[in-house]
Amino acid sequence: MYSFARKVKEEIIDKPFVKKRLKALLSAYIKTTGFVSYGTNLSIIVRTENAKIARFIYSLFVSMYGVKPKLSYTKKMKLNKNITYSIEVKEDIKEILDDLKIKFLVDKIDASIVSNDDCIGGYLSGCFLASGSCNSPKNANYHLEMQFSNFEYAKSVEKLIKKHRSKAFTPHLMKRRNNYVVYLKRSDQIASFLILIGAIEACMEFENVRVERDYRNIDNRWQICDAANLKKTLDSARVQLEDIKIIESHIPNEKIRSEKMRWLMRLRKENDESSLRELAELMSDIFDIEISKSNVNHLFRQIHDLAESLRSEENGR
Repeated sequence: MYSFARKVKEEIIDKPFVKKRLKALLSAYIKTTGFVSYGTNLSIIVRTENAKIARFIYSLFVSMYGVKPKLSYTKKMKLNKNITYSIEVKEDIKEILDDLKIKFLVDKIDASIVSNDDCIGGYLSGCFLASGSCNSPKNANYHLEMQFSNFEYAKSVEKLIKKHRSKAFTPHLMKRRNNYVVYLKRSDQIASFLILIGAIEACMEFENVRVERDYRNIDNRWQICDAANLKKTLDSARVQLEDIKIIESHIPNEKIRSEKMRWLMRLRKENDESSLRELAELMSDIFDIEISKSNVNHLFRQIHDLAESLRSEENGR
């Protein structure tokens, strides 16, 4: 299944980056998912289940340090039978780790590898390539995360996200089983983060789907409000028509002193689904003056008071 997270990752590795950003990316990738093997020969090993990412990391070692890594793979025989690719570097280990400012026993991110916003973006790109995931924008539960095995390093990544000067990110950190997860929930921050790590096209897709959903949600809310308002109008009209019926059964129309009240009673009977605003517009046309919604509401209160007094008289007999 071609997930949205995979699309983001493959867009990142397809982008041309300046060397300092690539250096930050590789440093984060190794720190997040790699380790040093102290076997017969010292070596750096990193793993991934994405063939394109494996080729990308392999090519970075070759182009940046002139080494010849060993690329191998293993296939799991259980569950979904995923293939895991391993890149093993056996040359110039100390020089590479020193240049990338990686110390596996130190969990803080070296300031020199993230010296500006572009390098911060590169470093976070490496973290996302190594352990990131992002829900499809078609899922209303917006969520982008990166997982780390070490709490202090996860905390350092969380602080790095907050450090970026041009964006206002509010990442969160939680523990999930044996891992520590740095995540974003706000859709606008997820979109900004995608831009930061170089996934511009994925960001555009995310925003287009999000805007379309938000528009549908707004439209649905308006429909719900319209339905609620219509019900309220109909319920009010039913009470008003009952009041008018009581009044007309006791008082001839010409005996009602208020001309506006007489017209409003007539208009309500002729327009039993009209709102107060619509009745106010009809009244304004008839009297050739501006009659407001509140004026109409006041007249209906007078009609109701008159009807209640007539009901009281009936009950008192």
